[in-house]
Amino acid sequence: MEPRDREKLRIHRQRLIEELNVDHVVLYLNRIVLTEFECDKIYACREQENRVRKLLDLLPTKGPLAFQHFKFSLKDHYPHLLELLQDTPVIKHHSDTSQDECQRLVIHRDTLIRNLDMDNQGVVQYLLMEGVLTYADYDRIKSAKTSNDKARVLIDCLPFRGAHAYKHLILALKSHQPNIIKMLENTAIDPDVEDTYL
Repeated sequence: MEPRDREKLRIHRQRLIEELNVDHVVLYLNRIVLTEFECDKIYACREQENRVRKLLDLLPTKGPLAFQHFKFSLKDHYPHLLELLQDTPVIKHHSDTSQDECQRLVIHRDTLIRNLDMDNQGVVQYLLMEGVLTYADYDRIKSAKTSNDKARVLIDCLPFRGAHAYKHLILALKSHQPNIIKMLENTAIDPDVEDTYL
């Protein structure tokens, strides 16, 4: 998670603990951000406030898209908390340079899942050779049933593979599926209007 996003969670920790019901949030975050084991650890806490504390302790340890997914999970039941997190000004850190790239993945996630040709192994092979994907990732992608499922596994693991994963995806797409590239490159992220797609 990016330092500025950790800071927002820290600033609003007490309010989140008091107002959040983790059931609404964990249902969405399960297997996207949190493992089943981590979800079990959250539900092992008896009191609702302790469950939220456990969730807020786990989120900062996750990849750069964890905060985006967390905010998306608030959209339906807690729009006031979503607005609170979005409206909190925080000094931008140098390590936020990958944030725009991660936002592009979130913005185009569904489109990528629908349009990536996973029968063309070029993209996955390139990412594997560049060390972006592990062999375990490759096996998970290969074992998914449909092309959409394979694309979903690929896209969802990239945010956890380092700051350069998105750049390697772009290079792979330029070589193997150039028809998708213009859609991604034409997405402008305005740092002053954060996450307007939510």
